[in-house]
Amino acid sequence: MRCHLKNSEILKKIEELKAKGDYLSTIEAAEYLKIRLPSLYAAVFVRRLKGIKIAHYSFFLRKNLDEYKLSKFNRDNIRYEGELLFDLEKGRYSVLQVAKILSEELKRPVPITHVYDWLWKGQLKGRRIGSRWVILKEDLESYTRNENSTFSFKLERYA
Repeated sequence: MRCHLKNSEILKKIEELKAKGDYLSTIEAAEYLKIRLPSLYAAVFVRRLKGIKIAHYSFFLRKNLDEYKLSKFNRDNIRYEGELLFDLEKGRYSVLQVAKILSEELKRPVPITHVYDWLWKGQLKGRRIGSRWVILKEDLESYTRNENSTFSFKLERYA
């Protein structure tokens, strides 16, 4: 589909938007939201993010980006039967949180895939709630005590 605007008109409209300062280009919007371009395009495609299009250029209002940021899926806020699924204060960790804890304590990266392997092999106890693994603090402590001596550390600072 051809655009009815001439190049000079397109550039003029783009400059007007840029002068207002509230509109961001596609790349600027992705950087502002700290997401990749395909994720930004997907949000536009499913109509969770509004923008305007001038010729083949897209622009996003900063207010719309802030609204999208607030409504964006956040794994830390998943609830099950009214309670937080992953609650550090109650000693319920996600696979990602367990990997981060072990990485910090061992001072070397522990990939998430290793945590999943330990769960699938039964070396680390965990519970499935829906499609997610929940690892209790007690289970993580018993795993760290029963494995190599390199795993011996206290989890008190993660509560």
